[in-house]
Amino acid sequence: MTTYSQSDWATRALQKAAIVDAEDVPSAALLDWAGDVGTSLFDQLATEGISVPNGSDQSLPGEYLQVFSSFVACDLKSEVGLIGEVEAETMKTELKKTLRRMNAVQPTGAVQQAEYF
Repeated sequence: MTTYSQSDWATRALQKAAIVDAEDVPSAALLDWAGDVGTSLFDQLATEGISVPNGSDQSLPGEYLQVFSSFVACDLKSEVGLIGEVEAETMKTELKKTLRRMNAVQPTGAVQQAEYF
């Protein structure tokens, strides 16, 4: 399973927010800022019952890279004034729905065994 470090998802979030170009390497200060925002959002998601299985703010499973970096990019864009706070929250609401779907227990199709008394 591929995992991405905080530096990886923070770089992706900065690129998605159009704060750095796709070819550019973000400065240490930008990476720290994006990492702090992402860590805070990761904790916020946990309080809302949305978790990332086998993940943390330091190590993110590959299947969560796109949606989580988009989630962080919403706040980054809002903080630098590229979008309004209401627009950022609306976008994050849609991304939370995606995260909830990703975390949903998939049906197995197996028959449930029941014991009757």
